Amino acid sequence: MPTTYFIGGAPRSGKTTVIQELIKQKPMLAASTDAIRRVAKSLTSTQINPRLHKTDRGLFASEQYMKLLHENPAKLIDYEIDAAEETWKSVLDFISYYQGDGKYTALEGIAILPKGLAEVNFRYKAVFFIHLGDQTDAILAHAKANPSDWLHEYDDDTVRAFCASNQQHNQYFYDEATKYGLPVVLVGEDFQASVAEAVSSLLS
Repeated sequence: MPTTYFIGGAPRSGKTTVIQELIKQKPMLAASTDAIRRVAKSLTSTQINPRLHKTDRGLFASEQYMKLLHENPAKLIDYEIDAAEETWKSVLDFISYYQGDGKYTALEGIAILPKGLAEVNFRYKAVFFIHLGDQTDAILAHAKANPSDWLHEYDDDTVRAFCASNQQHNQYFYDEATKYGLPVVLVGEDFQASVAEAVSSLLS
């Protein structure tokens, strides 16, 4: 049976960089749970699956989203977890399809929850790539300097609010991964060394 590789963690932790390096070293089909979530959302509606539609990460147009971001980031994370649990069902369908063809797959994204991994019955390797420090200055600098960054269009207060929420999200993943005994790589000052550690953990 082929192995499925998972890279989990909060937004902007560096999961995409990890999966890119992984498939350089071990070529295989790779996907993001964000993409799977977008497809799942397009096939349903708020009325049919409200948990999946509670948030639109990266689209701060909703007044409710902005209010939660500034005033109750913990509730916003609860909504993200709800959506992740719903997305996980589609992720499992994705994996089942490709494992049936005997293909190795790699997935990264915030829909990879430790609780979900604890319940699967197929062969997998996982790592959670996590920042426990304050990323605000780095995220602000990147957003200002890069028009392609989805945070680029937002003011500093909104980006800071996102960073505060994201720090709680990182802590959630750390606590849950530790609870279920799953591998964690804490991102340090040498980012590339942290990426190498995560890939090594997956391929060991």
